[in-house]
Amino acid sequence: MNFTISFLCNQHEQPSTIKMTKFHFIRHRPTVLDELPLDVIRVHIVPCLDYESRINLNQCLPPWDRLPKRMNTEMMRVHDLRVRIKHLESLNGQIDNLYTWPYTIEKETKRFKVLTEYFTLHLTPPYFEIIKKQMYRDVMLMKIDEFIDELITYRGNVCINVRLRMTKVMAKLRKIIQKSGPYPPTIATNMVPDLSFV
Repeated sequence: MNFTISFLCNQHEQPSTIKMTKFHFIRHRPTVLDELPLDVIRVHIVPCLDYESRINLNQCLPPWDRLPKRMNTEMMRVHDLRVRIKHLESLNGQIDNLYTWPYTIEKETKRFKVLTEYFTLHLTPPYFEIIKKQMYRDVMLMKIDEFIDELITYRGNVCINVRLRMTKVMAKLRKIIQKSGPYPPTIATNMVPDLSFV
């Protein structure tokens, strides 16, 4: 797209114009993504984003590099679900790594905080969507009961406020899960094709 810019001139100069090319745009409107090849952005970055983040990223690119493709609604929902599941798996990995020898008060406190973050995420609508799957929901309720029992008998040195926060979050989540049913059938995510960004 070409833009014409008129410049203010003094009485001795004639008005002049300049056409803005894509190279002019990149040089004068830099973004943090300018140094990355477009293929890297489309193949390695965009697929890791949920739909809203993808829109925000798209707006950071020059108009000629943006992805104008309209997305299939079902594919978009499943893609967002997979992105959130990957995030939860990452938190699970952190929790497992913190529950290893040697045990320290710092690691134990961090583990409680990451667990609290894990359960808190499920209180938000995007992550609560995952709880609609019955198998996941049953495991979540079982884990909440296990952790609450662990906290009741806990004799460690983690700050009482950290433990209370985790207990309140889990109790709130359990209450919402129990009151939000009955749950409708969920999407068989393995039957939905991957969302294409290229």
